[in-house]
Amino acid sequence: MNVLFLNHPESDYGGAMLFTGLCEALGAEHVYDFPLKLSYHGTTHTYTLPSGDPGVTCPLPWSGTFPREHVVEDVERINDLLASKFFDFVVLESLRVDAVHAFDFFSGMIRSSNTPVVIADGEDSPHIPWRELRRIQPKIFLKRELINNGELHKPSADSTECGIRIVGFPFSAPSSAIDQIEREEGEPWRVVFSAGNTYKLRQEVASAILKRYGNDHVFVALSPDNENRLSGFENPGLLPWEKYIARLKNALVGVCVRGFGWDTVRFWETAYTTTLVADKTPLMYANPYVSGETAFIYDCSPEDCIRKIDEALSNLEASNRIGSAGIEHTRTHHTNKARAEMLLNMI
Repeated sequence: MNVLFLNHPESDYGGAMLFTGLCEALGAEHVYDFPLKLSYHGTTHTYTLPSGDPGVTCPLPWSGTFPREHVVEDVERINDLLASKFFDFVVLESLRVDAVHAFDFFSGMIRSSNTPVVIADGEDSPHIPWRELRRIQPKIFLKRELINNGELHKPSADSTECGIRIVGFPFSAPSSAIDQIEREEGEPWRVVFSAGNTYKLRQEVASAILKRYGNDHVFVALSPDNENRLSGFENPGLLPWEKYIARLKNALVGVCVRGFGWDTVRFWETAYTTTLVADKTPLMYANPYVSGETAFIYDCSPEDCIRKIDEALSNLEASNRIGSAGIEHTRTHHTNKARAEMLLNMI
């Protein structure tokens, strides 16, 4: 099976997760990204912004270094491959303008060859872009922030609307990279909470954790922006991603709070490494986590978050069992590769 992966030059967590997952599931030699995005191949990608200023996209710390031997940069060659039905389906990485322009350029041959189209929407907004969906007419629409906000006739994690299959498709865990990182040595941290100050509940939860546990927890500020850091911590410094994962692996519990969207990268990193304590969200997706079985889910208040942490720490045998079940649940259903395999089964 071969895939034409139409992308844009900007950094895109959801796009990178899907690209990585498809490469892991199919083999990188079967995934053709166009235009070439160097950050998907291990080097920095530079481009020009609409303003004329330079843009830079660096490889994400967990993204693989995929070979470039099969990369096709000749648009006529892409058209020839489409005409010969070489590609089994086309992925539109995003509805950002550059990706849409790439699709529009090849749309005539995509339609004449009856190649199925998949659109991925990894943005923070729950709005469904009906105008573009009706124009492009994809077979499948993968929606990260899929919630019941009144825009669906039959709201569920997998439904068909206007002939388009709409599927909840949140971020996922970069399992291949996490598996290569050793657990941090030393006594376990009781609580690890990593976040920038992008949503008010994060500061409220951080302050409650600080008040309850003092310096027995650690806060890792992954944002270098001082104005975006949570306050009240002795050392809110920047940790390299590998050390952050190593520390998560050495935590009794890891806490997650939503960010700009309901979904957040930290949720999946935490779920794959330790016992997850996470806020309840309205996200619709297949194989969700169940409180008391695969995670501890709190009701979006700092008070209930503390209650769930206390519950986990007061019975480590039970919480370790829940944590192990959660990690296995994530490994089975919510890694980059598992997401890609889910899509391949739909195709």
